[in-house]
Amino acid sequence: MKSVVICGSKRFKNEVTQFAARLKEMGVMVYEPNYVWLEKWTDEEWSKLSNDIKKFVVMGLAYDHFEKIKMADAVFIFNQDDYIGNSVNMEIGYAVALAKPIYALHSDEELGRAGFFRKIIATPDELAKTLGYTNSNNPGKKKIVICGSMRFAQGMIEAKQALENRGVEVVLPKNTELYLEGSEYLQKRQESAWEPLEGAKRKIENNLIKDYYNEIARADAILVVNQEKEGIENYIGGNTFLEMGFAHILGKPIYCLNPLPEAQKAIYQELVALQPIILNNDLSKMTL
Repeated sequence: MKSVVICGSKRFKNEVTQFAARLKEMGVMVYEPNYVWLEKWTDEEWSKLSNDIKKFVVMGLAYDHFEKIKMADAVFIFNQDDYIGNSVNMEIGYAVALAKPIYALHSDEELGRAGFFRKIIATPDELAKTLGYTNSNNPGKKKIVICGSMRFAQGMIEAKQALENRGVEVVLPKNTELYLEGSEYLQKRQESAWEPLEGAKRKIENNLIKDYYNEIARADAILVVNQEKEGIENYIGGNTFLEMGFAHILGKPIYCLNPLPEAQKAIYQELVALQPIILNNDLSKMTL
């Protein structure tokens, strides 16, 4: 599945959003600029911030988009009215350094930039076609990544079946079926005295954390299955917390099957700050 990152000035927010929406309808995976953060402050509020804070905000936004460029298969420069700002200019340089194919809305009088544009593409349909998509590539089909403790394997599989019945593509953690109650694998695991760091070794050897990050990056949203574990209601473990953080940084909607675990005081405030959508055990409330 080919993906594209769009680079464009804040002044073209509405146009970029519409362009990206059409690409998604064609089934293309799209990374967009983080315009939400750019609009977090009014001009008056921004002028009152210290230079140190401004610097870190700008750096954070730059690195966020650099990461999207790194993950994407191609880069599209939304240079409407032939405008390319300083940030987009820097992103072009980064894309060139990573040898990413670069497409643009318009040509450029600056030959130093235009020479790196592989093709001038005027419409999202043409860009989708260039990336190898057609109208038959599951247009509009959503992809959801399910996250949660492996103790909730049954709940995750039930959620997957319910979502697939709605025509959604669903990704589960690797080998979820092995953790179903009564499975031979789970029985052996419970009977054996595994070392405390055995799980960490398995994640490192199989590159599970990074692989699931990539799945989240390609998804439209994540669903956190949070049920009772070891007496904690609506439990959210360390891995799931990490995955929710990934989704938040990438601007993906986060759905939680149940309310957040108030008993987990060490992370509760951070979980609230991620602004998940609470479903209260009703998957029909997911906006897909």
